[in-house]
Formats: sequence, C-alpha cells, structure tokens
Amino acid sequence: MSPQFPAASSRLHGGSARLEAESWKLEAEMKLTDVIKRPVITEKTTLIREGNRTVVFEVAAGATKIDIKRAVEKLLGSKVEGVRTSIAHGKFKRQGRFIGQRSDWKKAYVKLREGEKIPEFLEGA
Repeated sequence: MSPQFPAASSRLHGGSARLEAESWKLEAEMKLTDVIKRPVITEKTTLIREGNRTVVFEVAAGATKIDIKRAVEKLLGSKVEGVRTSIAHGKFKRQGRFIGQRSDWKKAYVKLREGEKIPEFLEGA
C-alpha cells in the first residue's frame, strides 16, 4: 500500500474547493467602510455627476459590484440602479535613475435610481 500524502488526500476529497469557499467567505465579509475608500472628485466626475445620477468612488481592489452596491445603499441610504467598475493602472515614476510604480486602484461608477438624491457632501464638491 502506498503512503497517503496530506496534499494528495485533500485534493482527492475536495480540499481545494473548501479552501476556495472559505476565501470567498472572507471576501464577502468585507466591512462596508473597507469597500468604499473615498469619492473621486475631478472635473470629469463632476460633469458626470451633474449630467446624470452617477457618483464615482475609489473602492477596494477585491470588492465586487455586489459588495459596492450593498455598501453604497447602506452607507448613503440611496438605492442603486447599476455599478460599473474599472481598474486604473499605476503610473511609472522616476527620480533620477531610480524607477518605481504607483499602486493600481479600482474605481466604481455608481448610478443611482430615478428620484434618488445625491448625498449632500458630494453636492458642493
């Protein structure tokens, strides 16, 4: 009889699926304040906010659209119609002969439902 290795036995009995399920739970239990980091206030996002009911946030890199929707609805008290996300890649920066890269970050375009009001702290910005 051949000896059983722990890694092989966990693969045979679905151990990797269990690990994937546990990692999914960890991502799903992200705090609401960890999901939304800050509103993005630029000239472009101001025009988007004034033109339609869309607000732009910097969000956690591991946050899903469902996480973002739940966080906005709970924190801002507004109903969300849809969420679009994009990843902004970090720029390469140099100082003399040394080069570095800024971190990649994720932003979410959150469209509020018809009749919902944009939060006051974003109105004047």
